[in-house]
Amino acid sequence: MKRVPKESGAMKNILISAFLELMRQKKYTEITVTDIVKCAGVSRMAYYRAFSSKEDILTEYLKRLIAELQEKIENSSCSERTSVFRLVFCMIADHREFFRNMSGVNLQDFIVSDIVKNAYSIAQNFYQCHPYDKRTEYAFYYHIGGLINATRMWIESGMHETVDEMSELISLFSEGGRAVTLTAG
Repeated sequence: MKRVPKESGAMKNILISAFLELMRQKKYTEITVTDIVKCAGVSRMAYYRAFSSKEDILTEYLKRLIAELQEKIENSSCSERTSVFRLVFCMIADHREFFRNMSGVNLQDFIVSDIVKNAYSIAQNFYQCHPYDKRTEYAFYYHIGGLINATRMWIESGMHETVDEMSELISLFSEGGRAVTLTAG
């Protein structure tokens, strides 16, 4: 076993890296705690000090992806929805193997629920929505449902459309262009 600092953050990083490496080799359902600790070169005790399950690793990894996305949105000069959607689709494309693996074992709902928990606060910050305006909140959840399902379809069908194509489609749909697109021959 390698000597690893006891700092929780460092241990989590090592375990997440090992988990992601294993996901490039195996399906999520085939990965065991034994595989993770062996790949990371740490003890089971170290693993259980950092995480209680594979789902905890997923949650932590998704939290990091979402924080990274939020930072990119906040630091960008995105003023158009297409630009924000582009950042979202770029993040998914950059981590395509992870998302495909999750899709392949029907963990989309796990991912979706984790993303939705954080997405409303990102949208509030970006669009400067009022947090207690129920109409805005319902509208957001209505639109995020469409984004999530379209993204799911994109991943499951092999991500053949480019990031730019997906960004423009979703932007068009979110701006009310849906009827024109659906009726166009």
